[in-house]
Amino acid sequence: MILHTIYDTSLIFSNMDYYNPEKINTGFTELEVDGVRLLVMKTSDDEIKIERILSTNPLHFLNPRLQPGAVIRKTPG
Repeated sequence: MILHTIYDTSLIFSNMDYYNPEKINTGFTELEVDGVRLLVMKTSDDEIKIERILSTNPLHFLNPRLQPGAVIRKTPG
């Protein structure tokens, strides 16, 4: 979408929540597991679900333990 205007975008989008990053709460967290950066969501107190692999290394996408949708249990300690 192209917006042709003389006004600053901060004036146009000032009342929209997606323009203010402090008001956005997606529930996602970035986490590093075995050296691989992941986007995860907490499903319970001791489990997290992998939503996305944030790595650019193609070999990281072949690890079945780190595939999107996989659930990782937090180890005590």
